Amino acid sequence: MKKCPHCFRAYNGNHCAKCAGKRIFVAKLRNSYRWKETSVRLRIKYPTCQECGEKKSEEVHHIKSAEDRPDLFFTESNLEALCGGCHKRRHE
Repeated sequence: MKKCPHCFRAYNGNHCAKCAGKRIFVAKLRNSYRWKETSVRLRIKYPTCQECGEKKSEEVHHIKSAEDRPDLFFTESNLEALCGGCHKRRHE
């Protein structure tokens, strides 16, 4: 048995049932028109990376994980417009 890296429950397979459900729900949010609109709007508002301030913002980062806090998925105070490099570093 493995331990889930998100909730630390023991499980068999790829994900524990609780977190697999969250991942499916968040994937649906990421593919929604509302998310695409929110992402574009934020990158227009912040054309340069909010982290380094040098490169063009290309991606939107959830400060509090979307899997942990799906209720904040579209909340601007939980979002940052980042360049690809800074976004990658946030997830290392």
